[in-house]
Amino acid sequence: MKVKIFHKAVDVEFKKDPKLGDGSKSYGFFDEDDGRIVAAANIKPDDQREVVMHELFHVIDDTLGIGLPEKKLRPLSVGVFTMLKENPELLKYFFEEVK
Repeated sequence: MKVKIFHKAVDVEFKKDPKLGDGSKSYGFFDEDDGRIVAAANIKPDDQREVVMHELFHVIDDTLGIGLPEKKLRPLSVGVFTMLKENPELLKYFFEEVK
């Protein structure tokens, strides 16, 4: 799948047991050099969605040069994911024509 953020296309790939550059196991990561997100294919669907959301926050953080540390970025990504999951009408409000 491709996701556009600030007119930048980011590939999202799903792999079993993705590993970071140092070989350590991870649920997902944003590869800045390749401009892609890799998320674990072998986890629960909601966990996978949360990982993708988290990595998208890394893309935004990197693109805007914010420099959030992981301990601040993680609660933001989890908070937005949870808010959208618990309030699906928000997506309609923001992105569908209001009648």
